[in-house]
Amino acid sequence: SYSPLTDNEVLIYVSEGRVSEQRTTGKAGEGNFPIPAAIAPTAI
Repeated sequence: SYSPLTDNEVLIYVSEGRVSEQRTTGKAGEGNFPIPAAIAPTAI
């Protein structure tokens, strides 16, 4: 998980090359946010 280092950070989650979610964290050091697992690219 990730804890913000500064106030009001903006976290942007990207899935399949597109923004899937955006969150504002609030105060530094407060809250834990999940770090999504990376998915390996599929060979074509």
